[in-house]
Amino acid sequence: MTPYYINLDIETKERFDLAKFMEYTDNFDPLTSFFLHQLKAEVRPGGQYVVTTANRPELISYQIFNDVFYWWLILVMNQKRNVEDLNAGEVLVFPHQEDLETIYFDLRAAETSGL
Repeated sequence: MTPYYINLDIETKERFDLAKFMEYTDNFDPLTSFFLHQLKAEVRPGGQYVVTTANRPELISYQIFNDVFYWWLILVMNQKRNVEDLNAGEVLVFPHQEDLETIYFDLRAAETSGL
């Protein structure tokens, strides 16, 4: 896998917007993101969360991180493809926020230094 570093040209309010971590080419595939690879391989669980019947991913994200935009990170970390895959009573792990920040800043440093 050729690492693609963070695209600093994309302006977004979401710090972990998936579009920042993917290179757009004719063979575009979001699953080739270096960030996603690191998320699955390097990020420690920050804790666990039990899904209730009323929960939606963005609400789970808000309850854990006080931010609704982390929902897709939780799904990826738990190998969920769709929000419909969340079941009441299921225990999810969520990413350790310090590890997310480390990956983010490492990619940002690599991009700005031209590596």
